[in-house]
Amino acid sequence: MPTFQTNPKFNYKANLGANNPLLRYPRLYEAALVEFAQNSYQNASLNHILQAGGMGKSSLYHHFGDKFGLYLAMIDIIAERKQAFVLPQLDRLKQSGDFFTSMRSVCAETTAYMFTDPLMPQLSSRLLEEDSKLLETVYSYFLPAYDNSLYELIAAAHQSGQIDPKYSAEFLSVLLTVLFSNLIKLTATSDFEQLQKNMNLILDILENGIKTQEVR
Repeated sequence: MPTFQTNPKFNYKANLGANNPLLRYPRLYEAALVEFAQNSYQNASLNHILQAGGMGKSSLYHHFGDKFGLYLAMIDIIAERKQAFVLPQLDRLKQSGDFFTSMRSVCAETTAYMFTDPLMPQLSSRLLEEDSKLLETVYSYFLPAYDNSLYELIAAAHQSGQIDPKYSAEFLSVLLTVLFSNLIKLTATSDFEQLQKNMNLILDILENGIKTQEVR
């Protein structure tokens, strides 16, 4: 039995970006963030969110369509803020010339940014445990701007000879996106310093491999 439903008559996509109605209701956004960070989508209480956010059900259905619409709007705000922070850094790092140093820099800064709100690591962990169909539906609404910038960074590293061309930019951009999207689950910690160390370990493995180097 599916853990969520969508309203086929509601245009969720029209609510994304600058038209996101949740931008006008910061109290509702904070209430949704707390509830969805502490509970799975299925167990999150819409009544709790509305009570804490100061909105009635009729207004919610008018602006967001349903619970999924509110959830999608919340994720959209988080994604927009993250991209606004990350994408300029990726563009800047394209000019640095050193792929792995660049990746370590952007990963460190992105992790630090994520920890500016204590609910973000908690929500990230919660997202990894959600129903796969829910996540697939949510992600289908977003353009891969981050993936495109990462692809360009990897392509530049190909040209400079830092990455073996047998590993395509398409494959590596997906691989890195999956790795860093699942970092909290992969490292089994939400401690900031440990996450930084583990992220560097991942980059060490990508740069040097795990095979013991031959002694000459």
